This record gives sequence, structure tokens and C-alpha cells, in this order.
Amino acid sequence: KDNYETLSYCRHMLQDLDQLEGGNRITAIHSFDSYLLLQEKNITEPGEKQLTDDLRAHFQHLQTDAAADSVAALVRNEIGAVMQLNLDAISQKNQVAQDGAQQAKFIIGSIAGICILLGFTFLFSFPGLVAGPVAKLSEGIRAMAARNYKQRVHLNRNDEFGELADSFNTMAEKLDEY
Repeated sequence: KDNYETLSYCRHMLQDLDQLEGGNRITAIHSFDSYLLLQEKNITEPGEKQLTDDLRAHFQHLQTDAAADSVAALVRNEIGAVMQLNLDAISQKNQVAQDGAQQAKFIIGSIAGICILLGFTFLFSFPGLVAGPVAKLSEGIRAMAARNYKQRVHLNRNDEFGELADSFNTMAEKLDEY
């Protein structure tokens, strides 16, 4: 934002410099000076202060010597140098932002890929985690219904299915005793 503001100030100073050379000198000097003051408060890049200080010195010389065409050319060149410095800074910052965006896209893509792989793994393994124990319990219940009280369900798990299998086995033992 500061670089764009500097470019705007420089554009206005160039317009005022054209007016200074063409006609309304007092208004152009006042306007140029106000934009130069704004530029002096908006120095953000290395080397910009020196260029702005040189611009101030040459502008003061131009104010006192109206016929100094060589000084006007120096002022124009210094404005151009300030503009170029800020354009280069914008370009460099843009490249840094582009690189950061590319890196972020890679990281987000990688994370998304990992999440999709985990999701598919879960999607295909979850039914087996639930269906296997349920099928064994159903088989045990069918055996009980067929009066096979010796049937046991063996699930080596430490979760709810393991507890359910233990309860089923306890029930089968009691029925087998009776």
C-alpha cells in the first residue's frame, strides 16, 4: 500500500512539474511541495530516503531559479528513480506473495490428499470392524437358537464388542449348565 501511495505522489509531482514549467507556478509549487511532504512521510524502501532528500534539495533549487531547466530534469529523474524503486519493491513483494501462495497450495493439497486417503481407508475398513463382530455374535445366537449351548464367541477385543462377546459367553455357560 505504501509503495502504491508513493507512486501516486510521484505521478502528482510530475503533473505539478509540468504545470510549473508551463504556467501557474505558485499553485504548482504549493501542490508539488505538499506531495513531496507526503512522500517524505512515506519512505519504506532502502535508498528511498536518499532519493527523496535529493529530490527535496533540487526542488528547493528549482523554486528559487525558475529558468533552471537542468534542475527540472534532475527533479524529473529523481522522481523517476523513486518510482522505479517502488515499482521494483512491488514486484519483489508480489513474487514473495506468489511463492507463499504456491507453497500454501502445495501444503493444502498434501493435507487434503492425506485426509482423502485416511477417509477412504476408514470408509473401507470401518464396515469390517463392525460387521465382523456382529456376524460372529449372530452366528452364536443362531447356534443358541438351535440348542447348541456349547457355542462360544471369541473376540479378542477391548471394546464394546469384546464386552458383548464376554456377556454372550457367560450367558451360554449358564444355559449350558441348566
